[in-house]
Amino acid sequence: MAQSDQSKPPAARLARAAPAEAVEPGGTRRSPRFTMEWALPLEPGLPTYVVVFDHAGEHHEWRAVGADEADALAALIGQMSEVGASREAIDFAAAAYHARLPER
Repeated sequence: MAQSDQSKPPAARLARAAPAEAVEPGGTRRSPRFTMEWALPLEPGLPTYVVVFDHAGEHHEWRAVGADEADALAALIGQMSEVGASREAIDFAAAAYHARLPER
């Protein structure tokens, strides 16, 4: 028989209730392992900055800059690929990139 949620340790209850990925106001994306944060310009023509933090193992981080969100994410994915980031980290950034593409 399966344990009820109340008989499980608190961390197990939280892990079960947590979404796989959440997007917060301001565009911050979180998953159990990764966080993506933005520095968005207040004026047109200024660069957009993005950073991904990997909270597992050695706590890696990757940063990129671009003309807009999609451009910054494309640069981030390219940089992550060049330095040998994990497939999970690249997939996390790619999901954010595809979420910003215009619908067809």
